[in-house]
Amino acid sequence: MTYKDQHLHYTGSLPLSYVWLKIKDFRGGPIDDVLLENLFSRQVSKRLKEGNFSNETYSLFKKDVKGLFGSKNNHACNYKKFFELYGFIQKITKPRKSQEIESTYRGGISAIVSYLSKLKVSKVDIFAGPLLDLEKTKYRLRGMVQGLKDNKNLSVKGSIRLTFISTEKGYKNINQQSLGKLLDYLISDEEVFGYISGFDFSGNENVGNIDIISSAVDRLSSFNKKCHSQNNRELKISVHAGENFTNISPEKYLSYFDKLLKLPIDGIGHGVFLWVPDNFVNYSRKVNKRRDELLKRVIARNIELEICPTSNVLFSPLKSYKDIPLNYFNKIGLKYSINTDNMTILSTNIKTELRMVNKS
Repeated sequence: MTYKDQHLHYTGSLPLSYVWLKIKDFRGGPIDDVLLENLFSRQVSKRLKEGNFSNETYSLFKKDVKGLFGSKNNHACNYKKFFELYGFIQKITKPRKSQEIESTYRGGISAIVSYLSKLKVSKVDIFAGPLLDLEKTKYRLRGMVQGLKDNKNLSVKGSIRLTFISTEKGYKNINQQSLGKLLDYLISDEEVFGYISGFDFSGNENVGNIDIISSAVDRLSSFNKKCHSQNNRELKISVHAGENFTNISPEKYLSYFDKLLKLPIDGIGHGVFLWVPDNFVNYSRKVNKRRDELLKRVIARNIELEICPTSNVLFSPLKSYKDIPLNYFNKIGLKYSINTDNMTILSTNIKTELRMVNKS
């Protein structure tokens, strides 16, 4: 079986994903305590000598990281613990010097593509977070492109989707000035531009970000028109929304999606709020009717929903994989794809995701 049109999330954790894949290849199974030895022993020793971390800090970290990704039945615990430790992990795994950035991302992509080839994946979007520092972004993207070129003889056709990540305080890796510089760079570097498949807005699902997203999407749409007139290329624009929606009022989310669907976007990451079956949410008939109307607008515009089964079950009221209504999607003509989300954190891969939804 060949898997097509999937995306995988790596972004800033790509170096960590690289190590995870190396361990998975070596062990032939899920990550466990060997993570500590393979990921941290050499790097932490180096950092300790540099005086960045105390031995006491490292000892506490060793205790916390034990079995970090070991639970296949408690992804919520894995996810929560990962982000509690993420800052520390980033300090250890994230390269700082330009040459290190390029070589690390090149090696990471090489390992990822090699791994996906074994799963018979034929096409993949790998997310990459641009930085406010354009020079570091260039090294990151050039490294990823070289990693894809290193594996051009394999069956996997890889591309890069640039993702802007939101936190509770807004989008840290995008502003009007940095976006303009990034787009100018893409036009100037034909090799890198040839591997870019689109743009993505992900992270914290703050409905108040719609104005920021709208402004950026308008600019990206203008960029797309320019690209189309010059070389007949248009890059996909997608927005993550509607997965972790239980703490947001349905009225606010209805208004958010109404505005979102007026933008020139091609995909919605997750979108669970729109399609979660009525019996899983305590909404009024009026709210459910409006959700259905919005979903019909998604279909009419041929917008693709990027379904990430494990993540969607974890962060929404869904109880199991069988609650994802794929048969209903097929019946109403909804365009969708099955994806992994961050497979390092969720301890999964695309083969597992497809198997779970097909089994259900």
